[in-house]
Amino acid sequence: KEFYRSLLKSSLSLSEREKIAKYLLHVVRTSNDDKWQYIKSKHDHYDHALLKIRENGYIKLSLSNSSDIASSIQRLSSAQDVDSEFNSSKSQAIYLSGVEKLEPVKKLLTDQSLHELVSLYLGAPASLYKTLAWWQYPTDSDCKPSNAQLWHRDRDDFSFLKFFMYCTDVDLSSGPHAFLPKTHLSSSLPSLFSSNVSNNPLVNGSTHHFLSDFDLQNLGYAGQKKVWVGPAGTCFLEDTRGFHRAYVPTMKPRLIFSLVWTVGPGFEPL
Repeated sequence: KEFYRSLLKSSLSLSEREKIAKYLLHVVRTSNDDKWQYIKSKHDHYDHALLKIRENGYIKLSLSNSSDIASSIQRLSSAQDVDSEFNSSKSQAIYLSGVEKLEPVKKLLTDQSLHELVSLYLGAPASLYKTLAWWQYPTDSDCKPSNAQLWHRDRDDFSFLKFFMYCTDVDLSSGPHAFLPKTHLSSSLPSLFSSNVSNNPLVNGSTHHFLSDFDLQNLGYAGQKKVWVGPAGTCFLEDTRGFHRAYVPTMKPRLIFSLVWTVGPGFEPL
């Protein structure tokens, strides 16, 4: 495990990580052949959704119980005495505990259709790696953004997918989540950045760095940003091997819920 964790955090480019992911996926499929054969038999049902995630790196979801999930997490926040009103003296992010024990969340964690979609995208039976919910608060204008509030690639594992849900209404003043479409694929980088920049360590992932909008402009980024805004219950899947960030809330805090699926053991600090 120590070697695996060090490999995840090493200076590997996105294309090199994709190659390692192929071997990892083969091992996991072989070890779970019966389960994988069943999941694979459902592929046709998810063709359209899979195409969109593979092409762009994200897809918006529509869940029947999204409002129940958002409401239950809001109630959990109140029970833990987390003030959802603006308070500049608070830390930028405050995490909730016990989210995975909420009944609407447990229902989502056992949703067979969601698990099949995630597994088919990853290419092997997916394992739930992490369940999180946290408040993001406005800060003073001179406060330095956290790493998550700058463009970056995640390195949770070699193959993983993340689910996000807003548990409060989120507009541009609430610090929305944003994603750079297609940057989850090494093959798309030459068309998204100016000539010869796709091999730049800042772009290809071999240097784990945190970039501002200005940095992206200097690198010649030619794509469009996907900025997620919407009411409580808005949810989406993202391959966060692509560049993404949270913008800094300027007026209102944001409560967000996230699930992470991997096919390997993932990374946790020793």
